[in-house]
Amino acid sequence: MLDKHGLHCVAWFSMMAVGCFVNSAGEQDSAGETGGSGQAESSDDSTTPDPTGEADGSTAGDSGMATDDGNGVELRHAMVEVEGIQTLTAGFHYEAWAVLDDAPVSLGKFNVDASAVITDLNGIAIVDGLLDGGRDLRDASEFILTIESAGDIDITPAETHFLAGDHVDEAAVLTVGGGSLAFGDDFTAARGAFILATPTDGPDNNESSGLWFLDLSTEPVSPGLELPELPAGWEYEGWAVIDGVPITTGRFLEPTAPDFAAPFSGELDGPSVPGEDFLVNPPMNVEFPAELRGAVAVITIEPEPDDSPAPFGALRPVLRDIPDDAATGQTFTMTNNAASFPTLTLTLVP
Repeated sequence: MLDKHGLHCVAWFSMMAVGCFVNSAGEQDSAGETGGSGQAESSDDSTTPDPTGEADGSTAGDSGMATDDGNGVELRHAMVEVEGIQTLTAGFHYEAWAVLDDAPVSLGKFNVDASAVITDLNGIAIVDGLLDGGRDLRDASEFILTIESAGDIDITPAETHFLAGDHVDEAAVLTVGGGSLAFGDDFTAARGAFILATPTDGPDNNESSGLWFLDLSTEPVSPGLELPELPAGWEYEGWAVIDGVPITTGRFLEPTAPDFAAPFSGELDGPSVPGEDFLVNPPMNVEFPAELRGAVAVITIEPEPDDSPAPFGALRPVLRDIPDDAATGQTFTMTNNAASFPTLTLTLVP
């Protein structure tokens, strides 16, 4: 059985105990565990990823065709179409997987360009978005899309499961809430609220320069974020987008606890929720204390490890424009944005 985070007790993420793994060509390779408690995935940027995927037993764009023993034509290729999936940078890339006999089989590595065209790791378009599993895929139970680090050459999925979907009628639609091996939640129930205030430099100072995810409309005052628990490989991050420049409020896992850093806040303590005062240490070309009226408040879901310090714009569960006349200390309710989340449609073909 596979659990919701893709941890298979024997065939998938405990291969050190099994000692072998069936790759996409049906051969057995010895391999250690990655993305979990065993051998870590390679993140050496000096290693050039194999754009064909042959190094990990997978290929992308192979036009070969095979037939089975009389039951029909094998469906060993997957035609892939994406919507809302962004380009990865710094050598990071996507990898598609089929789950066959409770074990992952790579369909190949790829990236996506600005026009939503599937490309190999050299940026060359893959004809028809066609990926090759190297074997018949008709018995796959589920398909998964992962985010892999630069230089990855192993044959196991990273922890960062992005999208998943069940195999139905020789096709699958992969979403964040699909199947059992992505987030396990579609984020349609995510909620957010925030206030403008700067508690870290005392009262009545620069109050429109701080963004804190608090809800003052409740009695007692409550945390402003209601977000599901994330699986391994992901973290939340808050942002204030000021004049088009995204500035982090900090990363976090618990929406009811402080975030992991306060690089821009003052010397006093802030509330025990995610948030930030934008008072000191401004980024380049940004003036502090910042004026947040007219900015945008956003929560993103970020891969960890991450390909970029910029927001992972594909996953923004809640957001809100801050009014130009926003009053400090007023609660602003954020808009659920789950309807914009990306999808990948996969169709099996010979």
